[in-house]
Amino acid sequence: MKTLKRLQFWQEAPTVAVHAQLLDTVLVLEDLESVECPIATWPAALVLAAYIAQHRHLFRGKRICELGAGTALPSVLCARPSVGAAAVFASERPEETDLLRLIQRTIHLNNCTQRCVALPLDWRCDTLPIELRTESIDVILGADVFYCDDDFSRLFRLLHRLFLYHPQAVFITSYQVRQAKRVIWPWLQKYELVAEEVPSREVLSAGHRLGICHVQRPS
Repeated sequence: MKTLKRLQFWQEAPTVAVHAQLLDTVLVLEDLESVECPIATWPAALVLAAYIAQHRHLFRGKRICELGAGTALPSVLCARPSVGAAAVFASERPEETDLLRLIQRTIHLNNCTQRCVALPLDWRCDTLPIELRTESIDVILGADVFYCDDDFSRLFRLLHRLFLYHPQAVFITSYQVRQAKRVIWPWLQKYELVAEEVPSREVLSAGHRLGICHVQRPS
């Protein structure tokens, strides 16, 4: 059974001392009874979307690709006029046909069809979709994409291919700390990438061990 969730985002992080102004409201479709895996908006996606709302100058006018989009909350927020990305690809595995259709419905519900599209993307394939080879990509997004051990090698191989086509791009990822041994630093070294962690005070973790970092090729 699919459910519709209404999520609000603020221009600045709300605090006891600051009453932040509402930036936008995004509608997302979820399917918690999906046979393979519940389709839900996980905490890392909420944190990444909040970061996008509060740092929208980093995304305005940019061409964006989200990896492992899930319910595509960060993608849709980027495509909304409140953030104003030029184009957004919300990508998921090709075999996830129901999820890709759900993402496209969410895009339609938020009136973002002119700027955002659901895109099948196989992390194991050596060839990128033509949309990611013929047009520039400025920002790559990923919310909780380091979930399984195999995700690290597959994702960094994919990032390597993306950076070959788009050397100026930055990968912005929100992550949940689950095991101390699961860290990205050895992979950064292997693929000669650099990372900068966002100060924890800028991350709304809602009680979870969450973080955000920017990954890119050294300048």
